[in-house]
Amino acid sequence: DAWTYESITDAATFDATWNFLGDAMVMDKLVSDPANGDINDMDGDMTFGAQWKGVHDGANLYVFTKYYDTNAQLDAGTHNFEIMVQPTSADRHENSFLAASNDSGPDHMVVYQNMAYARVVELGGGKAVFQDGAVGEYAASVGLNKTTFWKGWAAGAWGGNDHGLEGLAMATHFWDVTEGVIRGITVFSFDGALGYPAMPDDLDGDYLAVEVGDVISFDLKSRGTIAEAAVEYHWSSDRNNCYASTYYAGNITLSEEQIVVEGVEDAFVSNVKVFVYNNQLHVRGVESANLNIYSITGSLVKSAQNVSGTLDISELINGVYFVKLEGLPTGYKVVK
Repeated sequence: DAWTYESITDAATFDATWNFLGDAMVMDKLVSDPANGDINDMDGDMTFGAQWKGVHDGANLYVFTKYYDTNAQLDAGTHNFEIMVQPTSADRHENSFLAASNDSGPDHMVVYQNMAYARVVELGGGKAVFQDGAVGEYAASVGLNKTTFWKGWAAGAWGGNDHGLEGLAMATHFWDVTEGVIRGITVFSFDGALGYPAMPDDLDGDYLAVEVGDVISFDLKSRGTIAEAAVEYHWSSDRNNCYASTYYAGNITLSEEQIVVEGVEDAFVSNVKVFVYNNQLHVRGVESANLNIYSITGSLVKSAQNVSGTLDISELINGVYFVKLEGLPTGYKVVK
């Protein structure tokens, strides 16, 4: 069967899906303890840091997050993510933010950036705080208060995106804590959390949904405290560099390449079958395939190239496995 969000029920199925997505979609800041070596060693056994990936199925954007704190360095209960989105006017805000960064003097730069890139409720924007499997806040700037000035600039008010928060409250998110690793999935519905007012001056009116192909502003930050001091990592979503900016300056495209197949003919997808019989992995519906087989814990246990029809897996122990075929955004669960 094709992958669905509902198939993720525990850490093992989360990791299997995470592996299906591949390293090209990950942005991370993973470090090891100073006592164990270079804290910036990305290839060592990570003990602290965070990663994220994002996929969609045409109805929801699923933000996968991992938070490593295997030695419990953060204060208990403070691990969380801030996820910033704005579904409209991405180009306007990106350009004005960059202009503020490049052309403003040091005294004005942050002020201009803050004004240029604040999330705006009227444009569907918000900052979602994801913690313990729930979103309790989705807030952004609400209009401009033209009677309030600071150093001559109009200041916006901070308020909630009620429409987006309702969509986030209705969604079923995922949160799992296993052996010092927090795995989470925040669900942003296209018509709810990512919906935006048809008329920006009427927040109580009709809302429009984002669509496949849209470009939206998107960034993410991992957060927590150590002895009540903040520990945060920022990502600009169009490049893998932490601390890209104090305010957030990235965007993503809701592309047609999805983990649940869309844009591929249904007849082709329905003809692809993967199953196990007599210690042989059978692949039907394709002439040949490059494939990876993952254990239930997400570990890669076998790879093969140009598989035509069957593959001997007699060396694998009995159990549940996930098979990923190269070129298909689907995963298949098999039982040996």
